[in-house]
Amino acid sequence: MLKLFFRNRKGNAELIGALIALPVLISLSLNPILMFLDLQKYSRLDEIAKAYIIKMETTGGLTPEDYGNLLNDLAGTGFDISQVKIDYTPYPVEFGEEVALKITVPLTMKRIVLIKAGGLSNDTIQATIGPYVSVSKKNLE
Repeated sequence: MLKLFFRNRKGNAELIGALIALPVLISLSLNPILMFLDLQKYSRLDEIAKAYIIKMETTGGLTPEDYGNLLNDLAGTGFDISQVKIDYTPYPVEFGEEVALKITVPLTMKRIVLIKAGGLSNDTIQATIGPYVSVSKKNLE
C-alpha cells in the first residue's frame, strides 16, 4: 500500500509545495482582517472619547455619573477597566475654561507570524486617545 502512495513522485512534490505555500497564504489573508479588527476597536475608543468631550463641554466637566457611564462604555467595548487610565477635567468648570479628556488603554494586537513557533503573535501596546481639549460652555451661575 505504501509503495502505491510513493509511486507518483510528481504528485508528492505538488502536495509538499501546497503544504509549504498554505501557511503563507493563510497569513497573507488573515493578517489584514486582524488589523482591521484592531482598527475598529481603536476607532470605537476614539468615538467614545469624542462623545464624552462634547458632554464635558455642555455640562462643565466630567460629572461622577458621566464618569461611571464612560467606564461602562469602555467595558462594553471590551477593554479591561482595571487597566484603563483616564485623565479628565472634573465637574464643575466655569464658562470659558478648558475641559480635557485623555484615555489610555492596553490594546492587544494579534498577528499570524510564520517565523515564530505557534504562529500567533500577541503584542500589547498602550493606545492613547487625546488629549481632547475644548472650552466649557456651561454657565454655572
